[in-house]
Parts: sequence; C-alpha cells; structure tokens
Amino acid sequence: MAYPRLLLTIFVLLFLHQNLFSSADASGVVEQTCRQAAAKGIDFDFCVTTLQTNPKSSSAGTPDLAIAATKLAEKEFKHALNAIKQLQHGKVTDADKEALSVCSDVYGDGVDELRGRSHSSGPDPSPMPSLTLAQP
Repeated sequence: MAYPRLLLTIFVLLFLHQNLFSSADASGVVEQTCRQAAAKGIDFDFCVTTLQTNPKSSSAGTPDLAIAATKLAEKEFKHALNAIKQLQHGKVTDADKEALSVCSDVYGDGVDELRGRSHSSGPDPSPMPSLTLAQP
C-alpha cells in the first residue's frame, strides 16, 4: 500500500477543502498547492507527481483539483479496505481479526465520507473531519 501517497492525498484534500476558492492562476494551482504542502513537510516533487496523475490537473482550477484529490483519496481508501478484507479472510489470530475489524470500520467510513465529498455539487460548509494516522 502506498502509505505516503495516502497521507499526501489526505493532506491535499484537507488543504484544498479549506482553500476551495483560491484566486490562484489555474495553470499554477498544482505547483502553488505543492509549495504549501512542502512547507508542511510533504516532498514537493512527490506532491506534483501525484496530483499530475490526473491529466486534467494542469488546467484545473482549485475546485476541480479538490475533486480530483478527493477521488484519488477515495481510490486509495478503497484499495486499503480491499486489502483489509482479504486479510480478514486469511488465517489470522483473534486479536488480528479484531484489529482488522477496526481498520475495516475506519476505512469504510473514510470511503463513505470521501464518496460523499467527491459527488457533492459544491463546497460543503461543514468542516472536514480531521484524520490522525499512526505511523507504521
């Protein structure tokens, strides 16, 4: 699983949610966003590369980039959730099953939240819940 990519996606999603209507020039939104992410400790080149996986990102405005980041986060959460479900059906201890159940609940909630955000028609005035991820 691409743990750094997941963290970057979550950070960018939260950042864009807070700054949805930035006045930045559309051609520099990715770079501006990644410069701000770099100030928070995210590798600039990694950020740009990740956001540019969407071919439309180079001409996207901030709202479109926020939607793309949300969809990327949703994809990463679904990937993690599928991996968790596969592990649950393997030979694992009861303690592992319990831990995987908690992970499944958390990632399932994350998928639902991200799905709702990526399909909404505009900015949601409710604050985005913050996610705290433990280092592996």
